[in-house]
Amino acid sequence: MEISRSSSRFLPLVCASLAILLGLLTLAGWTTGFSILASVRAKYIPMAPSTALCFSLIGVGLIQQLTIPVLRRGAWLLSVIVLVVACAKLAEFLGGINFGIDAWFVRNPGRFGAVPTGRMSPITAANFIFTAAGLFVLAHPCLQKWAGVFGAVATAVAAIVLTGYCYGTPLLYGGWSSRSRFRRHARFCCAALPLS
Repeated sequence: MEISRSSSRFLPLVCASLAILLGLLTLAGWTTGFSILASVRAKYIPMAPSTALCFSLIGVGLIQQLTIPVLRRGAWLLSVIVLVVACAKLAEFLGGINFGIDAWFVRNPGRFGAVPTGRMSPITAANFIFTAAGLFVLAHPCLQKWAGVFGAVATAVAAIVLTGYCYGTPLLYGGWSSRSRFRRHARFCCAALPLS
């Protein structure tokens, strides 16, 4: 059975749209102070604004890539922005450097137990590197064969994190460090986007 080109784009468009919607809701929650929009429930750590922005940018880039081939350069640019933010966040965590990216959104973050809110998880940052790299190569016809590799790695990371949450194994979702906890709705987006 042959899958038509339009039907094979449906799932990626839905996943990208959900990532944009969750990202925008999170940004609205942080902007308005209505924190339930930034978190699934009051008991959950809210998604960081920088994470929400990256999800929205990746979602927009993927939609551009799938629906408007003329705008592939736009998708390329959005993937570069996400790559820069994700690499900077990972460098902050690994090198103790502070670029102040999260402070653009939240100056004085609160805490959710031992976890500071409004800060991107290093696992999320690493997964954004794979996801943005996948979008980056997808926008270049000669490099498109590598998009599946980046998508598979991002999907594997998300699957490990989801498995860790389902089985209550913090080591699988960054529970070894209070700074690295993966937010619940960030897990969903990280799992959905690579499937696109």
